[in-house]
Amino acid sequence: MQGLSAWKVEERMRTRMIFSSALLLVMASAAARAQELLPAPLTLEPAKAAAPAADMAPASPAPPPGLSHWITYTKPDCCGPVGGNGPIGYELFLRGGLSLPVEGKNFGHVLDVGWEVEGGARSLFFNPAMDRDWSIDFGISNILNRGQHSDRKFPYTIFNVDAIGQVTGTSTVQVSVRELNRTNVSLGLGRDWYLVGNARACDCTHWRFGVDAGGRLGTAKIEFYELSHRTDTITSMYAGLHTDLEIPRGCCTFLIGARAEWDYTWTDLLQDRNNGELQDVNLMLTFGVRF
Repeated sequence: MQGLSAWKVEERMRTRMIFSSALLLVMASAAARAQELLPAPLTLEPAKAAAPAADMAPASPAPPPGLSHWITYTKPDCCGPVGGNGPIGYELFLRGGLSLPVEGKNFGHVLDVGWEVEGGARSLFFNPAMDRDWSIDFGISNILNRGQHSDRKFPYTIFNVDAIGQVTGTSTVQVSVRELNRTNVSLGLGRDWYLVGNARACDCTHWRFGVDAGGRLGTAKIEFYELSHRTDTITSMYAGLHTDLEIPRGCCTFLIGARAEWDYTWTDLLQDRNNGELQDVNLMLTFGVRF
């Protein structure tokens, strides 16, 4: 019995050794297999900074806060916006002076020297040197002439109407002019030349000379001593000469000058039987500003 027990013990120890050896072999094989499946260790290298482009200019510093120079009016390029071939300027003007009737079969003899007031605007299209320009003129004017020689009369036909507005007959009266008032809208084209300096210079006074011509459309009211007033639509054409001194001051250029103008007006205020055409010569002072 003791010999059998020793044999069993020896047999168990041999079995444990075989099992342990097999287990160690399996573990070693699994470890080797796992080593083959693991990826190679990663190595992290520091990123290299991108080299600045050779042609990239350094960023300019932000301008200090403040008002735009268009508000503070340092007047960039001195003379405003630039057109296709040269700068474009804009003017506002006010004119006033005498209106002298010089010709007209009837009006030329019965109207006294009157007064004209005109206001408007001009667009100036300069050449690159800014010593010449073409201009487009728009204006609104009023001319008032008092009558004279009330003893000079014209035949004037009056249409008699009944209560329902039908003409029942005509009558003719002799009338004399008390007053003529004309209001016109004008549009014209002009040309200017600088005799001293040019419009670009901002530190000296300039002198220019110009011509212009155009047409007018308006209304007229005539008052007679013998009748109530009559109205009519009138058309005119005009041609003018002007000369101006320009005085730059900061953002603007101020103007003072003189203007002479010839005006031809067509009207039917005196009816067809009486010639109502009139020619004036207008002599005015001009005040304005260009910007």
